[in-house]
Amino acid sequence: MGLTIEETHGSIHRVTWRINCENKTSGQINKTIPFARFFAHFDISCTYNEINPVEHIFNAEFRLKQLESSTNNESSTSSEDRETLPDYYREPCAVWITDTNDQKQMFKRQSDGWEIKTNIKVYTDSIWASIFIQFNTFSEISVLLQHLTDIYVNQSNCDIQFCFQDDRKIGGHVSVLAARSPVFAAMFNHDMKEKQTGEVVIEDIEFEIFQELLHYIYSGRMKTVLTEATARSLCVAADKYDVPGLKEECTRALLFDLKRGKAFDLLVWADLHSVEKVKKEILTYVAKHFKTICQTDDWEAFILNYPHLCLLVTRNLM
Repeated sequence: MGLTIEETHGSIHRVTWRINCENKTSGQINKTIPFARFFAHFDISCTYNEINPVEHIFNAEFRLKQLESSTNNESSTSSEDRETLPDYYREPCAVWITDTNDQKQMFKRQSDGWEIKTNIKVYTDSIWASIFIQFNTFSEISVLLQHLTDIYVNQSNCDIQFCFQDDRKIGGHVSVLAARSPVFAAMFNHDMKEKQTGEVVIEDIEFEIFQELLHYIYSGRMKTVLTEATARSLCVAADKYDVPGLKEECTRALLFDLKRGKAFDLLVWADLHSVEKVKKEILTYVAKHFKTICQTDDWEAFILNYPHLCLLVTRNLM
């Protein structure tokens, strides 16, 4: 009883199933089929019954059901990746079978899977079934993000304005901002002044930094290459408005090319703004190079000016 799977299109897979029904007038068989790309496994079953012995016509009921748990041979990495992939992309959006005349017959969606009842002519004592399973593609995510980015860049239909001290303004959209930031959600979902006036005064973040923050909120990526200065400012802004993805990118940028001469300065900054990941990485870095660092003028100045951080450094050496 052979079963093969092939990708016929970026989102469509064809399952070719040969079911041996020699000397049988009825039966039931099922198989487990994996789709590694979508971290999904399915149980496919066929219950068949001969209805026309002369012309070898069988009535067949096919059922496709997604399995809840991973297979035993799935690696832990795949299991972790599977959890990061939304169900929307692991569940089929359409399933159909083609008959001998290449006519498409659609499976019906049920609460526990997909099913179809159809008549199939048997050749060489076998039921040959070509079942097509279509998944939702990732391409529409790029299109969606581009559309979201465009409405921000073009300042289309903005319903909130962010105002700066030099009279410059940036427009935004309450629904998008509230969905992406719990801080904006609290600001706009309650009867606060900003919601009533349609304006938010920004006093503690520079215009260009806030502009970059909003660009990330809409597009999920940076508009410009991060420098050390912009990474620090954006990290603080991302922390204030609770945008963890941006904060993580800024943290990686700050730690990417950590040099001995900048370690203490960055440690002071991380402590001031409670950027714990940066602080932890720098403490580890200093401990690793301490024999060299402790002989520098920077270390002596650090001891005098920041004794509480010096204590953290020495404790980390133990």
